[in-house]
Amino acid sequence: MWKRLSVIITILMFVAGMAACQQAQSDQGPLPTQEGFRNDPADRVASTGRPQVIEFYATYCSECIALRPILYRLEDEYDGKVDFVFLDTDNKVNDAVRDRFHLSAHPYSALLAPDGTIIQQWYGHISEDTYREAIDAYLQQGG
Repeated sequence: MWKRLSVIITILMFVAGMAACQQAQSDQGPLPTQEGFRNDPADRVASTGRPQVIEFYATYCSECIALRPILYRLEDEYDGKVDFVFLDTDNKVNDAVRDRFHLSAHPYSALLAPDGTIIQQWYGHISEDTYREAIDAYLQQGG
């Protein structure tokens, strides 16, 4: 009986923890699951005629998951000025682009000029303000 009771308590604690986690996520916008990751075509990199933020991610990477809502908000904010491209590092279709950027860790993000020149690059979880400062500085200098 005590064993069943402890199993039930454990399950209830797990469910309560998940509910609290979902509430915290809804306060920051939706946190994507593996199915929610966008994988753009690799040929979209440096081909839109506008500056781009590209992000290489892995669906199992916790920092990539945490970064996703930030990048989606910035994508909405800079719509029409800066394009955002999301590439799955584990998708073989992206190997050539991944190799071009000498990717050694993820998440990896870069701000690119329209011709594909790297303006700024980042590894790991970067704050929204850091992205915004780099994008704004580039746009203000006529980029």
